[in-house]
Amino acid sequence: MVFVGVPQAPPGEWPDPPFTRVEKTPVIREKPFLTVDAKGNYGVRVPDLVKNSAGVTWHAGATAGKTISLAKFYIAKPSDSAATINGQLAKGNHLLLTPGIYELTSPNRKGSLTGRSRFARRCPSREPETPGGAQQRGRTQ
Repeated sequence: MVFVGVPQAPPGEWPDPPFTRVEKTPVIREKPFLTVDAKGNYGVRVPDLVKNSAGVTWHAGATAGKTISLAKFYIAKPSDSAATINGQLAKGNHLLLTPGIYELTSPNRKGSLTGRSRFARRCPSREPETPGGAQQRGRTQ
């Protein structure tokens, strides 16, 4: 096991026990996460890039970074087309993907924050679908 930036990592050295410890994390940016403030307003917290860190980012209070209002996000569904999603991105919205498989016929526009839930997956679509094609890729119709 490798412990990077973990203040209380288990004792011992490689190879017995099989632990490697690195005192500080050289560079890290945590994943964005949903937040709600005291007034009930939802947002997405985008943590800052941190260098030479150890421990949790929220130990001394809020994680350093910026919060983007959820109102600035398009909340996509698996049934949304690539054109719909790209249209929202062209309007300047960020993107939040809800759980599901997104079969997209074109890539997403760049330049916006794209967040996804743990169970959202994007994959290219092979249009037009051939008979039996869905089953051949391991999916049911």
